[in-house]
Amino acid sequence: MENFLNARAEEIVQGGLLAFVVPGRSNGAPHSEAFGNKTTKLLESCLIDMVNKGKISSENVDSFNLPAYYASPQDVEAVVKRNGYFSIETIEHLPQQMPRSKEFASALRAGMGGTLKKQFGEEILDEFFDLLYKKFEENLSFIFESGKAISLFVLLKRIVTE
Repeated sequence: MENFLNARAEEIVQGGLLAFVVPGRSNGAPHSEAFGNKTTKLLESCLIDMVNKGKISSENVDSFNLPAYYASPQDVEAVVKRNGYFSIETIEHLPQQMPRSKEFASALRAGMGGTLKKQFGEEILDEFFDLLYKKFEENLSFIFESGKAISLFVLLKRIVTE
């Protein structure tokens, strides 16, 4: 996030506003309970199933890295203060509504399909996302526990320097 803020500080005039929405978690909520991490666990489960079916190698799965961090409002505040180019106007929780399983799997395919294709090959994509859809159907209410699937709306103001 620091690189993002540094780049925006070069683009935004002093006194200008920067608004963005990021997937997040509540203050004090363990990172493991963030919606995105629960989703990642389902992705991992699908990959392991594909290994067990002989579709992909366990070495290929072991070498796959999907770094992600879901910030809390406190995390965002700390980064903004450390950055020094912006002041915080507001940080708000935006609860996410539970999506339909097929739409959610399709959105993940659009966002991650290229990464998975590069790592595992195009031939596994249809089966992988069909499996993911089925797992979402079975687990979506657990993943979207009340109040735990949130996004953070952040509004920052570029600090005026003299």
